[in-house]
Amino acid sequence: MSRKNSRSKSIIYSFFIFFLILCFSSQIFSEETQRLEFSPQESLRKAQELYLQLKKWQEEKAWDKFFSLRSSYLTQIEEFLKAVKEPLLLRFKAEYLLLKVKALLDLKGKRKAKEIFLKDLETIKVAKPQFLSFLKEVLSEIPKEDKKFKRKVSSLYVKLLKRCNSPEVLKKELELFYAQKDIDTFSKLAQNYLELIKEKKEFKKELKALIKNSICDGFKEICEPYLTEELFRRLSNIEALSEDWFYLRAYNLEKASEYEEAISVYKEFLKKFPDSLLSSEVFFRLAFLYMYKLKDFLQAKTYFMKLKDKGFDVTRYLNIIENKIAENELPYNEKMFLRALREEKASYLKGQLLIDAYPSRAFVNQKMDIKSISFSPDTGCLVPQGLYLWSGDLGEIKITTNTPSFSTSFKEEGFKIINLVELVSGNVILGFDSSLVNIYKVRIKKVEAKGDRIKLKAEFFPYLPESFLEFSWEIGKDGEVILEKKGKSISFKILYPSQYLVRVSLLFLGKEVYAQSFPL
Repeated sequence: MSRKNSRSKSIIYSFFIFFLILCFSSQIFSEETQRLEFSPQESLRKAQELYLQLKKWQEEKAWDKFFSLRSSYLTQIEEFLKAVKEPLLLRFKAEYLLLKVKALLDLKGKRKAKEIFLKDLETIKVAKPQFLSFLKEVLSEIPKEDKKFKRKVSSLYVKLLKRCNSPEVLKKELELFYAQKDIDTFSKLAQNYLELIKEKKEFKKELKALIKNSICDGFKEICEPYLTEELFRRLSNIEALSEDWFYLRAYNLEKASEYEEAISVYKEFLKKFPDSLLSSEVFFRLAFLYMYKLKDFLQAKTYFMKLKDKGFDVTRYLNIIENKIAENELPYNEKMFLRALREEKASYLKGQLLIDAYPSRAFVNQKMDIKSISFSPDTGCLVPQGLYLWSGDLGEIKITTNTPSFSTSFKEEGFKIINLVELVSGNVILGFDSSLVNIYKVRIKKVEAKGDRIKLKAEFFPYLPESFLEFSWEIGKDGEVILEKKGKSISFKILYPSQYLVRVSLLFLGKEVYAQSFPL
């Protein structure tokens, strides 16, 4: 009896094991079959959906779901992407998606994934539209901080475009990247575009158009001063530049931190155009550069004295140069900045501090954003914390000590100098910097009124290069525009009693930089 029971149990146990093996095998077969049923497009789509879900949880800070499911989602994404080998474009998309997943989850191997992706991209030999479209999408998604990776993808993209050998295609693309504020790719495309058209009659016209787009004019949020100077040097007769372009070239060099070269061009400007209405500003800029950037007080005094002869009050600058200021009577911020300005660089840390003002040309009561960027003397990396001591012309704001950036505005026109010194570890100076900004005032005045006609004229101070300026007027009545005109003045017929609304806007190099509306 016991032998019979034992045999029965053995049969049941064997059947149970067989059943488990069958189920397990069926499951594996089912999963493999299901995976094989997916096309490469479908596999990529499913992996993309999982990635977007993880990204959504991260953005919504749904950390419970994000952290509990990230491992399983990663496994599934990797499995789906393994199946995507052909066609070539889908493989590139799969590699890029895996790169994004690793970045999202902050996984090891991001650098290696980038190298593989870039190496595969280099195998593209033909500039097919689908490849170009994909690379453009990648460029639009790469974070600004990842400059090195973006530059490499950008170079590959430009190389492909160049193979089209079509100036029209390159021009269209560089305009798109300029509109997207991707100035790095714009710069590469601009230079390749000029190479293709250098023997054509439109070269000079296109060169000036590119200078206009890339130049740092003080109003643009994004510019590329180094590219602009390269473009200037491609002009066949750079010495024949008009007064306004000559001035703006020097200004662009100043924004590129090429101070000595900027000084050279400003001085050449004064020789060529001694009676220019811009000469007062050029004197101020030369004095500023010598004093605050090169610490050449003797040369700075020369130009401040020229300003004094023109009626400018430059007493405080001359007092600093001639050492007529008692440090113990100054506020702490000013005292520390003056000490940094006077001391030899060997006496403080060799860090780099930069002030960035946007816009660096503004109008009275217009918002201006000021920020500082500092770099460690040891590593060259950004310094996240220090004691920021602002002084000089700070406008309508009172600064607290630990403020790396702020917004302000000014109630009076003129040239304003903003100073900053950064301290670390007590009173140790990391670095210092100064920025010169232009503040303009626009005044609308009635020039004449005869009978039922009135003439309005716009005036601005200080002087701005007029060849780059364009005034636009709108006269409204009863909610409708009855007259539009361009120019510094406008004359029109009025009916009494009536309420008119006047709007005047000012464009600089095609960009609206000022607008004012008022009832008449």
